Amino acid sequence: IVQHKYDYTNYNFINTAQRSNATHLILDFKVGKDVGLGMFSGKTTLKAGIRWAKLNEDESGNMLAATNAAKLNLGTHAIADFLANHSFDGIGPSLSWNAAVPFVGDQSDGLTLDWEIGAAVLFGKQKSRVNLHTSVYTYDLYGQHGITHSTLSPARSKTVLVPNLGGFAGISWRMPNAKVSVGYKADFFFNAIDA
Repeated sequence: IVQHKYDYTNYNFINTAQRSNATHLILDFKVGKDVGLGMFSGKTTLKAGIRWAKLNEDESGNMLAATNAAKLNLGTHAIADFLANHSFDGIGPSLSWNAAVPFVGDQSDGLTLDWEIGAAVLFGKQKSRVNLHTSVYTYDLYGQHGITHSTLSPARSKTVLVPNLGGFAGISWRMPNAKVSVGYKADFFFNAIDA
């Protein structure tokens, strides 16, 4: 009787990894008019201007899958890698309304509760490109057989109209010649990225 110290077992597996990176650049030029809040000694301002936004998103990932992974002369191995680039670059008119209400001190020296809501419509270019590379190798008693395929999607580019809504809420410490604010700001760009 011959006993093997190691005995291969049959198992299947898949390993995947995905990475993404996003950068957003937003520039605003606004002029405003103080219209007064009329309550609590507050201040409110209506502003109109131009907003420019450049949004970029990059993604990449890979996959390794195998059947009969421990059998050195049987089974299948599949490998896939992808890279995707999406961007939007647009400019358009914007409107916003912000207000500040003092709750400690006054409007020029103290703490105020601040908020702002705004909207913009951006006209610009939306671009997208996706690359995919796959390889499949099968192993049998006669050796290794491989199939490799690369898919390069044509770069898509189109002019789009992107609505943008945003808001801010926070607390400001106002001094005669300076202001320090802490709060939360959110901006939503609808259908800006061709994903």
